[in-house]
Amino acid sequence: MTGKYSTQTGDTIISLDADLATMMGMMQSLMECFERQDASNKAINERVDDLAAAIDNPVPMNKILTLQGDNCSKKRQSNRS
Repeated sequence: MTGKYSTQTGDTIISLDADLATMMGMMQSLMECFERQDASNKAINERVDDLAAAIDNPVPMNKILTLQGDNCSKKRQSNRS
């Protein structure tokens, strides 16, 4: 693929000279980059969805206090050992 872009006065402002294999390599690199970005975006979206679900369905306060109480009693038992 060869191209030459000139101004009206004939000055060359851009000269493109690349073979097809080079262009295909560049396209392959771009596609791989897009795939990685897509995978990253999907992972972020899943985390956002999980956080939204947690906000929509909060753990009841009595459950939190029970869990904290269990942890405190386990610590007291381990300190006595």
